[in-house]
Amino acid sequence: MTAAGVHELEPTDYRHMLIFLLLLTTAWARPLLTDRGYRWQEACTEALAYVPFESSNPRDISILGTRCHYQPALGSVLLCVHRNTIPEELDWSYRSLIENCEDKGYFLTQTDLFYAWMNASEFEDTAYELPTGPTSGPLVHRPVSVPNDTFATYYHVIDEAIYYTNFASYYSYGLGFFWAVVFFFGVVSNFIAKNAHNVTARFFAGKKTNMVRRHFFMSALGSLKHNVPLSIRRMGIMAVPTRAQFVVTFIYVFAEILYIFIGLAIAPRGLPLKDLQANWVKSIANRSGGMAVTQVPWIFLFAGRNNILMWMTGWGFDTFNVFHRWIARMCVLHSLIHTIAYAMSAHKYNFLEAGLHLPYFKWGIAATVCCVALCVQAFYYFRHWKYEVFLALHIVLALFFLIGVWIHIDMFHWCEYVYAAGAVWVFDRFMRLFRIWWSGVCVVGDFQIADEKQKIMRITIDYSRMWEVYPGAHLYLYVLNSKRVWENHPFTVYQSPQATRDGRLSLMVRAKEGKTKELYNSILDSKMNTVQYNCLVEGPYGNSHPVHKYDTCIIMAGGIGVTAAYAYAVSCLNQERVMGRQKIVFVWVLPTDEALQWFKPELDFLQQFGNVEVQLYFTSKKYRVENEMEKMVFDTPEKNVGSPPPVPKKDSVFVNIMPVSPFERELIPPRNSSLPKHPKLMRSSSRSNTSPAAFGQDQHFRTGSSDTLLNPAKGYFDSLPDRKSTILDYYTEESSPRVRTMDTIYGRRPDMNALLSKHFEECRGTCSVTICAAPAMNDDVRNAVTNNMDKCKGRVDYFEESFSW
Repeated sequence: MTAAGVHELEPTDYRHMLIFLLLLTTAWARPLLTDRGYRWQEACTEALAYVPFESSNPRDISILGTRCHYQPALGSVLLCVHRNTIPEELDWSYRSLIENCEDKGYFLTQTDLFYAWMNASEFEDTAYELPTGPTSGPLVHRPVSVPNDTFATYYHVIDEAIYYTNFASYYSYGLGFFWAVVFFFGVVSNFIAKNAHNVTARFFAGKKTNMVRRHFFMSALGSLKHNVPLSIRRMGIMAVPTRAQFVVTFIYVFAEILYIFIGLAIAPRGLPLKDLQANWVKSIANRSGGMAVTQVPWIFLFAGRNNILMWMTGWGFDTFNVFHRWIARMCVLHSLIHTIAYAMSAHKYNFLEAGLHLPYFKWGIAATVCCVALCVQAFYYFRHWKYEVFLALHIVLALFFLIGVWIHIDMFHWCEYVYAAGAVWVFDRFMRLFRIWWSGVCVVGDFQIADEKQKIMRITIDYSRMWEVYPGAHLYLYVLNSKRVWENHPFTVYQSPQATRDGRLSLMVRAKEGKTKELYNSILDSKMNTVQYNCLVEGPYGNSHPVHKYDTCIIMAGGIGVTAAYAYAVSCLNQERVMGRQKIVFVWVLPTDEALQWFKPELDFLQQFGNVEVQLYFTSKKYRVENEMEKMVFDTPEKNVGSPPPVPKKDSVFVNIMPVSPFERELIPPRNSSLPKHPKLMRSSSRSNTSPAAFGQDQHFRTGSSDTLLNPAKGYFDSLPDRKSTILDYYTEESSPRVRTMDTIYGRRPDMNALLSKHFEECRGTCSVTICAAPAMNDDVRNAVTNNMDKCKGRVDYFEESFSW
């Protein structure tokens, strides 16, 4: 499951607003040390670093504090500035010094600096030798001079430090370009897939293309699973990315580590060894700090539900979650390097104790602690152990981290990155509220228990009808009558036949822990068939895959994932009247056949169409419901009723290991046998073979006097009054066939390699495989597709509906 959709909310101007906002904040961003006079006054300050000036403030035990309020220290800096600064830069040096002192709480004017310089000129101690390290000598009470060669050495050091620090800004531009290239390919591929399907089917198919896609784009990293987490002693460690995701993250991480050290140079000769080490440490600290700040907007953007890049690229939330986690990890690495390196530098200059009393220093440490805590508590095990606790703590820590970074870098004029991150976060929250309003604000939902053994609930919800349900859509549901109102969970949204007629939304929810378990128990305790709750609907989210454009559409589901699979099947049938013929294979793997009770209307609907092949796999032994659970079967003439089922071949994928016929066919009329109220779907007179070969593209179905290739409902669709309406609008239980059948297999799971290999060999054109199931089944299908895609004559595309945190 993804988090942005093809059928998005209207109006869509907010996308352009966000792009403009991000570009604007990026344009505002500027390097850390670009003040023209900074180099001069900072070089003088560094040269005087070890002079033990007396200070009236016991916290100011270094030149960094005393230069702003102790006249001998301030005068020494100004004497050095006047003697070494070129005339046109003198005014800028004054401004830079005033600004730095303001950041420390001391407010000076240029007049104050001028008189301080005049005063220092009269009392200068020219005989004092500058110490090259910490000294325990007598305190200095007079202004001292800085030799020209010493100033030149430190000026070069400061100039290098500025370059290293500004490199972080240059890196941020390179980072933006890197992601722009990655997303450009995503946008182009998404556009071609949805608007130029024939191009990919014609020019990007074949064994060479399949080899590249198999080894680079589709497979998981190495021989590992993608959806099933990497575990040690049954404890989840991490989710393994796909190979394409790994390549992108590897390039990014490699560049991150490389850019910390690239371009670092040895300081000029004449600088003491301790100062050489301190300069190198401070340069790395400056660069790593700047690089950490530049990551923050990307971290917030990739973590949001309303990420515009999801809509542009068609990538799912899990893909951006991979990027989000690795960018955050690099931000933590940079923050740790920055904090440790600056702590070493502050200790060298005897500034550590004084710095701990400064707001920017304290909040910088707090921000580092928060980001480390965020990284630790986001480990896979903690994230899935108590997700709601993780989420609440994650949000709180993220806010404190952003506030800490803001206070820490405010004096360095890099707040534009924080503003961009804050704007993205506020925008995401605003869009959540907007989606709730767009869906009707407070709506009523009917909650029913569909399956007590599997703890499955059916939820039918009213909504504003201002947006249309589309395949791949999901929403976040808030239940206002529950204890934890603030909790919301993503659920696949689809429309059952009844919900379509009523103009409502359908959800099938399996109770696990937390909120869903609470709702399930409340319905049980009510002892009512239907319980109504007031709800907030935040949606729709999700991206829709263009499966209707393929000649063969294989839709697979596991358990409750059938809702997403059903939505895609209905979408293909809706497009059938526009796109022409298409073969649809609907495969559902589930524990017991009790699901045929609560999903019967949906399966009934699919079974009306001759181009739909339904296969059900029940992993448990056959279970019969005492109250005559109905089995769905195809139209079969009376002469075929009661005839024995076909025996599968030995190499058939339907060979059953249990003593139950692999093709379970029960010809039981449905409950309602009245005549259909809507035009009956005309179909072939017999169906003696239910294998996929029976649906060859040369098979004809008759509707009146016209022949239709694989389109049994052509005449039915032609009678629809409005093309905006869907086939579900005209479906009633009475309009379904009198006798229906489907392939049911008991006591086993399907062999995905054999199953897909069989369908790929029979496919005469393009083929799509869509899966929505548990992580293990998703990985099995992914591997089966990559292993057998060469057996299909046309292009094979794999689409996965999954939602991972």
